[in-house]
Amino acid sequence: MYLEIWLPFVIIFAFAAILAVAAYAAYRRAGRKWQFPRWWRKKDAGEQGEQIVADLLKRCAREGDKIVSNLILTNPETGMTAEIDHIFLSTRGFFVIEVKNLAGTIYGGEEEREWRQVLGWDEPTVNSFRSPIKQNGTHIYNLKKVLHTRVFMENIVIFVRANIENVHCASVFKPEQFEDYLDSVETAPISEQKRDSLYAELLKLQERAVSKEEHIQNIHEQQWKIEHNICPRCGKPLVLRKGPYSAFYGCSGYPDCTFTRQIPKEEE
Repeated sequence: MYLEIWLPFVIIFAFAAILAVAAYAAYRRAGRKWQFPRWWRKKDAGEQGEQIVADLLKRCAREGDKIVSNLILTNPETGMTAEIDHIFLSTRGFFVIEVKNLAGTIYGGEEEREWRQVLGWDEPTVNSFRSPIKQNGTHIYNLKKVLHTRVFMENIVIFVRANIENVHCASVFKPEQFEDYLDSVETAPISEQKRDSLYAELLKLQERAVSKEEHIQNIHEQQWKIEHNICPRCGKPLVLRKGPYSAFYGCSGYPDCTFTRQIPKEEE
């Protein structure tokens, strides 16, 4: 009797399982990678890294400290945009934070224009990427222009996952290292009044910011400028210069603008 009741359900379940396995097999044969539906998937790696740092800043915040995240800036001189991951505004300082969620081992230095990411051991993959210190330096340059301030802004880069033992730069941290650094800063370089007035200006900027779509379009325009030797910071031409170790393109507006770009391999 029980068999007669449950048999139809067992048959339906088995048939559905067979169909699911067949559909998945066909999907893989088509060369696609299985993914859960978008509403089921977690945030992407970049968003996860930014959220880890956002939570860290909330833990470190003292009374009156301010946090601004995902601020899209427009350079008033060139119209180019840049997105700042986090700004931590405190009497302890003005911290402009770039978050990187790269894996592997990172190699880089304060003055190097290109850093390296090494993945794997036996046959490692090496990827080059623009120095995040210099990338964040562009953010700070634009931010000072927009805020019309000369207040000192600390250029901070936080690698959430990667090994940074081979990074030679005092302002590059793991999350826990930056938390310790903030706890060690006891001086008061910014008054409460100055902190609050800067925060009010940042909120105004956030209200007037362009959309994410416009920002992405601007990134493509910025890349086009770099490829055509136009400085993305100030709009002046990039000129070939010779450094102590190698040649590079530098902004013709130096020393007011210190933007540099590596010579592409096809031009070497």
